Parts: sequence; C-alpha cells; structure tokens
Amino acid sequence: MKRITSYSILFASMLAVVVATTSQATDPTDLKRPPLAMQSPMPTGSETAEVKNTASPSRDRSDAPMSPAEEQSVLKFAEREEPQLFDLLKFLKDKRPSAYQQALRETGRTQQKLENLQQKDPELYQIDSQIWKTRSKLSLVAARLSVKKSDELDEQLKTLVTELDTQEIARIKLMRDRSAKQLEKWETQLKERTSDSDSAIEKNLEVWKSKIKKQKTNVREKN
Repeated sequence: MKRITSYSILFASMLAVVVATTSQATDPTDLKRPPLAMQSPMPTGSETAEVKNTASPSRDRSDAPMSPAEEQSVLKFAEREEPQLFDLLKFLKDKRPSAYQQALRETGRTQQKLENLQQKDPELYQIDSQIWKTRSKLSLVAARLSVKKSDELDEQLKTLVTELDTQEIARIKLMRDRSAKQLEKWETQLKERTSDSDSAIEKNLEVWKSKIKKQKTNVREKN
C-alpha cells in the first residue's frame, strides 16, 4: 500500500521560492493571513467494498489545466483541510500561474487519495490525513527557515517532527495489529487443512470429478 505524502520534492522547492519572494515585501511567516494552521491541532486502505467517488470531480494526471469545477473542488479541499496550503495556492494563482497549476494538480492528487481512503478505510484515513497535514506544515516551516532563522520556527519544527513521529508510530501499530489478525486467520486455516489433509484431497477430487462429468455432458449435448 502506498503512503500518502504531502508534496513532491518539486512542490517543496516551490514553497521555498514563494516564501523567499514574499519575504522581500512582508514577514516570511505571514502569507496573507495569520498562520492559523500551525496553531490549530490538526498525521498516512484496505480492500473493502466497492467505493463510489462522489466527493470530488474525476481528473487525470496530465499537465492540462483543470476544469473550473475541478479547480473549485481542490481549492475547497485545501481551505477546509489546510488553510495555509489554501493561502499558498491563492498566492501562486495571482503571482505564478504556471506554478499554481502544478501545485493545484499535486493537491488534487492528494485530495483524491484521501477521499478514496476515507470511504474505503475510515480508520486508516484518520491517521493518514493527520500525517498529510503535519507534513504540509513541516514543508511550510522548513521553507521559512530556509530564508530566515527563527527560534520560534525552530520550536515549531521540533513540535511538528514530534507529532509526525507519534502519528507514524500509530500507523505502524495499526498495520501491525491488522497483520497479526490476518496471520491468526491463516494459522487457523493452515491447521484445518493440515490436520485432515486426506479428507480435503478427497473432497476436492470429488469436486473436480463433478466438473468433468458436467463438461462431458455439455460436449455430448452440443454434438
């Protein structure tokens, strides 16, 4: 199973460039609004029933611009889940349109993964969505620290790294517990099969003989 990450290396580099740009005119810790996302307590499915993806419009992975409906869906997702990411997207839209489209597609892919996971595996979604948010905040703090040293940002970095560690440990424990339950099922099945192997063989042999008999009947009827 693939982990859900917040940004690609390219997108993280983009953050640093944006922060460096805004630092020339304003405080690098402020992208048009107070950093509420960093202050608010905001950490990455299993095979289940078929899922209908109704949360957001479908989109491909091409470099073509998103439709207006897709764009609005992504922006609403960013505003709801990570306000500072929303601020970043607004900044890019006004100042760097090409970078905006790239960031929009990146966020859209994350949106689809999280929404699909929420429907397929709510328990894992709770952990993965928090990991995504924490990594998003870490990317922003790291970008700001790359252009300005700050004791406050250093403290935020340490806090977020600690939160991420706790969240990732929780994910590992969840997957371990699930694996343990699955292993227990396999052990039970193995014991049942090996405890009376002759009986299982005879049963399967009868099944195959019955199939062969039906096939012969079908062949005779066709002839």
